[in-house]
Amino acid sequence: MLPYVIPLFLSAIIMGALAWYSSTLKSVPGVRAFRVSILITSVWSICYAIELILPTVSAKQIASNFAFMAIAVLPVAWLATVMIFSGSGRRFSRLAPFLLIVPLLTILVVWTNSWHHLFTRRFYLDANGAFPILSTEHGPWFWVHSVYTYSLLVISIGELMGLMARTSRRYIGQPLTLLIGMLIPLLWNVLYVFGVLPFRRLDLTPYLYSLSGIVFWIGLVYAHLFDILPVARDMVMDAIRDVVVIMDSQDRVIDLNPAARAAFAWNGNDDLISKPVEQVFLDWPAILSLLLDKKSMSRPLDLVLLREGRKLHYQVSLIRLRDSQGTPIGRMLMLHDITDRKHMEEELRRLVVTDPLTELGNRRMFFNALESEFARAKRYRTSYCLIMLDLDHYKSINDRFSHMVGDEALRLAADAIRKTARQSDLAARYGGDEFVLLLPNTDLQGAVQLAERLRKAINQCQLSVGERLTASAGVAVYAPSDQSSEELLLRVDHALYHAKENQSGISTASVAGQKTPAIS
Repeated sequence: MLPYVIPLFLSAIIMGALAWYSSTLKSVPGVRAFRVSILITSVWSICYAIELILPTVSAKQIASNFAFMAIAVLPVAWLATVMIFSGSGRRFSRLAPFLLIVPLLTILVVWTNSWHHLFTRRFYLDANGAFPILSTEHGPWFWVHSVYTYSLLVISIGELMGLMARTSRRYIGQPLTLLIGMLIPLLWNVLYVFGVLPFRRLDLTPYLYSLSGIVFWIGLVYAHLFDILPVARDMVMDAIRDVVVIMDSQDRVIDLNPAARAAFAWNGNDDLISKPVEQVFLDWPAILSLLLDKKSMSRPLDLVLLREGRKLHYQVSLIRLRDSQGTPIGRMLMLHDITDRKHMEEELRRLVVTDPLTELGNRRMFFNALESEFARAKRYRTSYCLIMLDLDHYKSINDRFSHMVGDEALRLAADAIRKTARQSDLAARYGGDEFVLLLPNTDLQGAVQLAERLRKAINQCQLSVGERLTASAGVAVYAPSDQSSEELLLRVDHALYHAKENQSGISTASVAGQKTPAIS
């Protein structure tokens, strides 16, 4: 009998030592469930060894019942190991209470079998071999237990095979180690339970777990099992906010992350793997043209995509992927969302050229636009005008009512100008209480008419203190003889001075600087 019992104790020792060694990997996902699983197999081996040693049927039956307690919960422990290892730990936590129902019922049925014989119909001592062993006739609940056990183990194997399919070759040894270690005893157990093998006197399943233990040792030492998790790839890809699409050397999509599906509005059920980029990016011609341009390399470039009426700005990088020998194996498309940054840059540019009080253009914007319009008029022989407005008695408003009321006057006047000016006109705060408007493609008569409408709009503004605003305006037109934009600016300034001096409302300036008759 000793040649049959000693290997069982050796198997228990191997698995126990493996559990002790795995305890050094405390923080690695799945290792705790793995440690529980191999401890359960140790209990199974010890109980089976004790069953073989004990002489009577009743004593062997008790040892067998303890063994079945381990056997009942073992598939749940293996499933926990695999699911946590593959990144589905939260899903297992939700399912665990339901998965334990059948094992707990099995344990209850085993220990109460003498009342109902649902698990084992009959126990008897088989003395035909070198030593007597406990033989049984299985009841209906034994087959429920067996089908459930094999179902959970098949699910575990499926999870491992799925993990192997999406794992880099560098880390494939880890799920492969678990798979082989689980398959060695499982295959024998299926053949043993269903009577496929002619030799069925001894159940070799607990013996074979010693081979599984050796496989697991190899996995821990050489394949870094529970050291560098292949599931880390999925966790990293899911956590990356940048769009990542990976293509093989035939320009077929082989991987992408959730951010890519969100950016390109791909449904989670859309199967894009192995499809050519021409099909995947059919609705995104800008991306497609970039991918089809074989000269496009890792130099980042900015790209604007339209999605649901919104402009989204991305910094695009197309990186060539190579294997360890330097052979090109594909490309990786990365899109970094810079929409917020672009909006911030636009806002900063707006603030640089915007007067903070009136939200009209400031002097910088005005002079830049004036120089550009002057150059355009010189080149294409077009015409443009300037209107300069000044609030009447503004200093008096400040002195009598405070600077806050003065600011209110500027804001009201700016709002009136903004609403009255044409879309093509550029309005800016020139300084103090003076405003200036640049009117492209406008003659003097059109400018005077607009100046009058502006004065009337400002005259309708009433301050919170009850005062109404009034304004004077100067108008000047570009002359081909002008040598710089400052000449026109000087003329419109003189025209405004003349209008305020004579209280005429509007004054225009001639090319020679002579003031034309005022328009009241």
